[in-house]
Amino acid sequence: MKLFINPYTGIPLYVQVAEQIKKAVITGVIKEGEQLPPVRRLAVELLINPNTIVRAYQELEREGIITTKRGSGTFIAPTAKKLKRKQKEEEITKKIRDLLAEARFLELDKEEIKKIFLLELEGKV
Repeated sequence: MKLFINPYTGIPLYVQVAEQIKKAVITGVIKEGEQLPPVRRLAVELLINPNTIVRAYQELEREGIITTKRGSGTFIAPTAKKLKRKQKEEEITKKIRDLLAEARFLELDKEEIKKIFLLELEGKV
């Protein structure tokens, strides 16, 4: 797993780290039980303060995505599988909302949008 952060986006670095790890779990790049890099090593790789990684890991642990075992490391939690489904649904819902907003901006009516969606869903386009 390779993480990329951009200090110029205005998004806090710990949020960028946490979101990328979440996305890796959702997409299956990181699997349940897999160990995450130690805080110091990841901080050195990303050239950021270790406290930033600690905060990202704390957020992920609070969400139930990771679990920390003292002396062993940080791992993807067994509950991540349940969260994975929820996160996928939230992600696709956001994308659908964005597409609907764009379709409305382009002045497509409800029936036109529905027709396009159903054609795409059935793979007939």
